[in-house]
Amino acid sequence: MPHSHFHYLNHSLKRELSELYVSTLIRGFAIGMLALFTPLYFFKEGWTVQHIVLWFALNYTIFFFLAPLGAKATVRFGHEKAMALSMPIALVYYAMLFFLPTNPNFFWWSAVILGFHKSIFWVAYHSDFAKFGNKKKIGEEIGILGVMLGVIGVLSPAVGGFVVTMFGFQTLYLLGGLLMVASLLPMLITDEHWKPGKINLLAPYKMIVNKKFRSDVIGHIATGEDIVAQAIWPIWLFMIIPSYKDVGILTTITILIAFAIMLWIGKLSNHKKKSRLIKRSAPAVSFSWIARMFAFTPMGIFFTDAIYKISRKSLAIPYAALVYTRTSKKKIIEYTTFWMCALSIGKLIAALLIYIILTYTDNLVYTFLVSALLSLLFLVWRDTARA
Repeated sequence: MPHSHFHYLNHSLKRELSELYVSTLIRGFAIGMLALFTPLYFFKEGWTVQHIVLWFALNYTIFFFLAPLGAKATVRFGHEKAMALSMPIALVYYAMLFFLPTNPNFFWWSAVILGFHKSIFWVAYHSDFAKFGNKKKIGEEIGILGVMLGVIGVLSPAVGGFVVTMFGFQTLYLLGGLLMVASLLPMLITDEHWKPGKINLLAPYKMIVNKKFRSDVIGHIATGEDIVAQAIWPIWLFMIIPSYKDVGILTTITILIAFAIMLWIGKLSNHKKKSRLIKRSAPAVSFSWIARMFAFTPMGIFFTDAIYKISRKSLAIPYAALVYTRTSKKKIIEYTTFWMCALSIGKLIAALLIYIILTYTDNLVYTFLVSALLSLLFLVWRDTARA
C-alpha cells in the first residue's frame, strides 16, 4: 500500500500535526460522548429550551470577546502550551456540570467558563493546524482527521448513551473530564520551539468591519447553522425516541453512514476549487433541515439525520480547507482569531433567532428554518484569499 492514506499519515505529516491528530482524537471521543447529551442533561434538570438556547448565546458571547486573549496566549506561549493552559478551565466546566444538580447557579457560570476555555483552545488549535498543515494537501489532511474522528464519533454517542443509562449524567462528565486530561499527553511528548511575539488585540474586530473581509464574515456567520444541531436537535430526538441509549445508538449509526465519504471529499478539496464543493454541499445541508421539519417518526429521524450528517461533513472539509489556506504564515493567528469572532457572531445570531421563535411559537420544528437559511450563507465563499 505505498500510496495509501495510512502511508501518508505515517510519513508525510509533520511531528506537530501528528501530535495534534492524536490529541484531537482523544478530545473528540470526549466531546462525542458529551455534546449530544448536555442539552438533555439541562432539560432533565428543569431548564427550559429557551434557557438552553440562551446558555449557548452566553457561551458564544464570551467566546467573541475573549478570543483575542486566546490569541495573546498563543503568541506568548505557543500553540501547544496555550492548549494545555486551557485544559484546567475545561475541567472547571466539567466540575460545574457534575455539581449542577446541587448548585443551579452553575448552569450560567458553566457557559461563561466554557467560553473562556474555547477562546484559548480553539485559537491555538486552528492556528497550529494552519501552520503545520501541508497547504497543497490540506484538504486530504482534514479528510484523514475527519475520518479518524468519524471512527471515534461512531462509538462515542453510543458509549455516552450507555453511560448515562447505566450510571447517570454525573459519571459521564467525570469520564469526560478524565479524557480531556488524557488529550493533553500527546502534546507534551516533545517541546514546541516557539518564539514569543506580539498581536494587536483589536485586529480581529477591525477585520470584521473591514469591507475587504465582508464575504468572509458572512461565510463564517453561516456556521451559526449548527446551533440548532447542538441545542435543539438532541431534545427533538429525545421527544421522538425517549431513551438515552437509543438516541446514542441512532446517532452512532447515522455517523457511521456519513463518515465513509470524508476521505473522498478531502481528496477533492486538494484538487478542485473548494468553493465549488461548498456550493454543492450547502444547499444539501439547507434541504436536510427542511426535511427534518417533517421527521416525526424514528425512521424519519434516521433518514433526515443521515442526510444532514453526510451533507454537513461534505461541507465542513472544503470549508475548513479553504479557511486554513486563507492567509499567509505571518498572519495565521490574526486570521484565526478573526474567524473565531465571526463564527461567534453567527452562533449568537442563530441563538437569538431561535429564542424569538420559541418565545412566540413554542414549536421546536420552526427553529429548523433558522439553520436552513443560515447554511445558504456558505454560498458566498470564493477561493481567492483575503488576507
